[in-house]
Amino acid sequence: MVWKYARVQTEGLKLWWDWDREQLGLAAQRDGAYLLRAHWTEQDPERLWDSYIQLTEAEAAFRTLKSEVNIRPIWHWLERRVEAHVMVAFLGYCLWVCLKHRLRAVAPSLTPWQVLDQLGRISLVEVWFELKDGRQLCLPRITQPELVQAALLEQLGWRLPEQPPPRVYTRHLDPQPPGSSLSCVADSDT
Repeated sequence: MVWKYARVQTEGLKLWWDWDREQLGLAAQRDGAYLLRAHWTEQDPERLWDSYIQLTEAEAAFRTLKSEVNIRPIWHWLERRVEAHVMVAFLGYCLWVCLKHRLRAVAPSLTPWQVLDQLGRISLVEVWFELKDGRQLCLPRITQPELVQAALLEQLGWRLPEQPPPRVYTRHLDPQPPGSSLSCVADSDT
């Protein structure tokens, strides 16, 4: 068996290997140097390299936005909507990077995608009750995390928020036309 820069021989359970020094030397001559060409006249090679690395990180950020954060181009015609879309995309990416760095410290084998997949299974549900006086009571409740989710929350040092308070609505909640309003009263004596 011959690998690119090593000669390997086997016989039963015995293994011999030796560097192919000639091939290794030729590869070193062929590989050459990594050259960067820039339009500005930066004299410090380290600063030029840092700028190049920032470019590759920006490109990686766009790949992350498209694949992992799942943001796709949306056509906006108003400038304020374009700016809002860019801001939301940037904030999503910032959260992704923060989560990635947090995971690196506490759970290096996990990816942000895996964490979001698990924590995305925790839901906020609403339980509705019709009261005798015609009002409706809404009890929003956060589902209890499963064992994997609870362990993940513990490892990250996060906790779920407290259960939201009940809400009492003074009239029946049918689908309302745009512009109509409902009054919500925080009524704990119900």
